[in-house]
Amino acid sequence: EVKHVGKGAVLFARHLFARTAQPTAGDDERKAWQEQARVHLSKAIALAPGAPEAYLLLAWSHTWGYADVRKGLAAAAKADALVPYHPEVYVVMGMLYKRAGQLESARTYLSAVERLRHAGGWAKQARALLDELTESADAPEPAKTSGSNSQPL
Repeated sequence: EVKHVGKGAVLFARHLFARTAQPTAGDDERKAWQEQARVHLSKAIALAPGAPEAYLLLAWSHTWGYADVRKGLAAAAKADALVPYHPEVYVVMGMLYKRAGQLESARTYLSAVERLRHAGGWAKQARALLDELTESADAPEPAKTSGSNSQPL
């Protein structure tokens, strides 16, 4: 019974996250749906703390939109403890570290995905994210400007 209720909360959270992708939704609606989904995921975790899916979805929810990277990393760490060496968990951790500006940690997790034999499609996503990190590191810094005339300093 408890596991079933937890699974229902996870499914409803997935539905709410899907709603945030609707192009007609406004920012306030997206934020409300995202927060509501996190509440349902927290309920699922309380009901079934050994189920990694709710932790993983909670971690995913902090990779975009209205996010708290620390909470996302904590949820990802719980998922990793329950399903070690899972490529999706490592991709999410890489995304969260990237969002936090901790690029070396992001590279560490994303590179690890490519070394996992069972990575499947996650290896391709990890490679794309690693390429983004490399491109952003290689890009020249924008010229600093001062005042309204936008001339380089």
